[in-house]
Amino acid sequence: MDRAYVGAGARLTAWVPLGDVSAGPGGSGSLCWVPGSHVEPAVVERFRDHQSAGADGERSGWLAPDPGALRLPPSARGWRSADFAPGDVAFFGMDLLHTTVPNGSGSFRLSCDTRWQPADIPTHAGPNVGPWRGPQ
Repeated sequence: MDRAYVGAGARLTAWVPLGDVSAGPGGSGSLCWVPGSHVEPAVVERFRDHQSAGADGERSGWLAPDPGALRLPPSARGWRSADFAPGDVAFFGMDLLHTTVPNGSGSFRLSCDTRWQPADIPTHAGPNVGPWRGPQ
């Protein structure tokens, strides 16, 4: 749910691996997501107040330290992941439940995520960051 960092609205995230990223135990920390979570009514209701990053546990931007332990409504389809290679890209909206899992490979995982929005929609005022990192 990227809206906690960049605000809600008509924005997309593009997650781009810069090298091979493998899923599963011992993998390099692949992207994980809950399919359809952005439109599943029970999921939307459960996380509707998750609007901005801060230093207060769930609302710090992280929904849970272990996505497998996150309490999802029974109607949610569960977490999915995949292996990624250079040249792959995953696009998703601000409300899709997603995360990366810990890197257990012993090497770096390099990836980049960028945000995209229609040019005619104004940006919100200033960065949306919590008290752990404010303007310097």
